[in-house]
Amino acid sequence: MHPASCFEAAAGFPPLPFQLAWMEQEKASPIRTLEAPTGLGKTLATLVGWLWDRQQRPQATPRRLVYQLPLRTLTEQIAVECRAVMDRLGVAIPVHVLRGGQIDNDYADALAAEAVIVGTLDQVVSRQLMRGYCCSRWSWPRHFAALNTDVRVVVDETQLQGAAVRTAIRLQQLHQQLGGPAPRELVLCSATLDATILPAGTPRHGLSDADYGHPVAQRKVGRTKPLTLAGDADPAALVSSQHQEGTLTLVVVNQVRRAQAIVAQLQGLPTLLLHSRFRRAERQTIEAQLREFRGVVVATQTVEAGIDLDARLLITDLCPWASFVQRCGRVGRNNTYAEAAVIVVEPAEELPYGGAELAETRRRLDGLGDACVRNLMAVEAPAQPGEGQRLTAEAFHLLFDTHPMEQGDIDISPHLRVGEMRDVSLLWRQQPGPEMAAAGDLELCQAPLRAVQQRFATVWIPRGDGWVEIPSGQLSVGSVAAVPCVAGGYDPAVGWLPGSTTAVREIQPPVERGAAEDRSSFGSSVAVALPQHLGDTREEAAALCKALTITESLAVHVLRAAWLHDIGKAHPVFQATMRANGCGEGQWAKAPGWGSRHSRPGFRHELASALAALQLGEEPLVSYLLMCHHGKVRLQLQPFPWARDGPLHGIDEGDTLPAVAGVSNSVPLRFPPSGLGKGWSPLCRRLLQQHGPFALAWLEAVIREADVRASRRWLIPASG
Repeated sequence: MHPASCFEAAAGFPPLPFQLAWMEQEKASPIRTLEAPTGLGKTLATLVGWLWDRQQRPQATPRRLVYQLPLRTLTEQIAVECRAVMDRLGVAIPVHVLRGGQIDNDYADALAAEAVIVGTLDQVVSRQLMRGYCCSRWSWPRHFAALNTDVRVVVDETQLQGAAVRTAIRLQQLHQQLGGPAPRELVLCSATLDATILPAGTPRHGLSDADYGHPVAQRKVGRTKPLTLAGDADPAALVSSQHQEGTLTLVVVNQVRRAQAIVAQLQGLPTLLLHSRFRRAERQTIEAQLREFRGVVVATQTVEAGIDLDARLLITDLCPWASFVQRCGRVGRNNTYAEAAVIVVEPAEELPYGGAELAETRRRLDGLGDACVRNLMAVEAPAQPGEGQRLTAEAFHLLFDTHPMEQGDIDISPHLRVGEMRDVSLLWRQQPGPEMAAAGDLELCQAPLRAVQQRFATVWIPRGDGWVEIPSGQLSVGSVAAVPCVAGGYDPAVGWLPGSTTAVREIQPPVERGAAEDRSSFGSSVAVALPQHLGDTREEAAALCKALTITESLAVHVLRAAWLHDIGKAHPVFQATMRANGCGEGQWAKAPGWGSRHSRPGFRHELASALAALQLGEEPLVSYLLMCHHGKVRLQLQPFPWARDGPLHGIDEGDTLPAVAGVSNSVPLRFPPSGLGKGWSPLCRRLLQQHGPFALAWLEAVIREADVRASRRWLIPASG
């Protein structure tokens, strides 16, 4: 099949020249750009281009396509578009969504499968930094592996991603420097890409003369949009004098409270208010009205991407150049009206932007006269202000250690967002408590961390299988937090409103699905003997090694680790738990029931497995993979801050691990393990230096997936 035919089959229409040129690249560079105006089809180009590359060059093309997006609205839009393409092509490639309140984690358990992952920058980058928001600490290494290895990461709307786009570039550079077991690529997409952030020699792809001359593109990029600079004029007054009945006027301002105030002034006109600080439930209702709405839409930066509007008139606050270009893309977009116009006003407050950014835009607008797309694309984009912290190799290696610390985890937020975008996901419940249902997507409202801390003294956050109440001052960026409905702070008509004391209507939480992540360690539908499970896991590991084309030198260690990974379950403490959960005499890996817990709190069978392997002379890499295959004990043989009493992770000095028939001999468990010199941490540091963080985490994920797949063999589907 020719690439043009492939594109038409996927999209339903022929490609534009830039889309075809993107597909026809002979070799993908580690970092490259795709620069095109909003609405011209960058998403289709990157999606169909990846599908084409997977068909033509499967060994050289990553299995997973990851979209890193600045706004939650974009995740839904792009996920829908990706699924529509898969349906048209008749392919069964899943599309997973990662955004606060809707987290599809299945991609992390299918390393050899093709997948598209669509997520907000917070969800994607936090996982790539081994500190995944909205997922269990113990699964951080798996998500790190699945989103850093064998991936093509598309960072869309780079101008809205601030610190996160720089972090994306650094992660790609670190992968190139430190190496990895599979390809990793980065694509930066924008209509106004800041070239100063690109590494030297980065290939840049965009529109050619053929695109500007193409009739479809010409209708979008050549449309005249007269531009007026209105100084400090009042947006509400401009609406009153300029809005035409039966048309759409779009007012875009820089602050949520300014948008709320303008709507309050527009009495007698049909209005819609749209910003990022509504709960998903109310926001869906608003967005459902947009397509057919005629009147005045008052919005914030949230319409700069992911919202398909075609206004007759745009009234916008002065804003950074990249934002201005995006806002202009929402007026005169599809020739809905015979004319289109743009009016720029000067807000009294510069926040959330800096004066220098606004001055750059003011200079570019002076004398422009026409805000047609072609004119805007011809203007050189200013350098984006340096935001956040640069991700150093040293900091990256520190993040690889996931051991919980008394003083708290390393703060990754400076690598994601800065300023007012440092949000938490807030929800309201009638009676918050430790047993309440998990958060649902529809009930979450993005709210500024600092404002939440000032508004509420305490909040409830998810922890383990339930919720705990903490002082709000302990909240961190990206957290999910619940407060009582009677506490107020929200109005369904205007969104986040910290001054409101009116009780908030609760949105019915979703029915909980699934169980605690670690229960699969010994819960099953039937009893499974320990040697059986070890053999099953080795078979699954062999299949994964083949599917992932793991080199023979590494596959030997993977298979050995799979064969030994659960020998620690022979420990008397674990076997007593098996008998308490329905097993008879023998050595068991899985029990038919789950109810009774270990007699030693915090007992970790993987620690027993790793200590025994070291005593038995296994290779350090094998012992490491045994230790970390549940993600709990990895680089440090230290107790968790909440479990300092009793034996270390339930293992007593001098415990004897019984033999597993045909697998391992009986061995005493000692601290520190003999032959390790100074102990466990130096061994881990040597392995990290030898293999690098990307490869080491990927091997952890392979063993974990083999274990999960082996366990699924014995699960009996529920009847009915």
